[in-house]
Amino acid sequence: MYGLEKTPKEITLIFGKRVTQLRKERKMSREDLANRSGVPASTLRKFEQTGMISLESMLKLVKVFNRLEEFEKLLQPNDLESKRHLFDD
Repeated sequence: MYGLEKTPKEITLIFGKRVTQLRKERKMSREDLANRSGVPASTLRKFEQTGMISLESMLKLVKVFNRLEEFEKLLQPNDLESKRHLFDD
């Protein structure tokens, strides 16, 4: 079904590792990130280790790193036809 593409599980693990990397680059402890995001430290620990997290909690974490806009754009239509109305008179 996925072929050479990454599976959803692989992607969630990558996200967990990226959040860990961003947190460490900013010299933040898990407790620091938990306090800033409102996501419990236990949830953050689980996410960093397993990739498992709710979408709401993930968005709270992403917001701390000023990357929320990137997530907002993920499911926007990207074909020209859907943007044609922008140029109609």
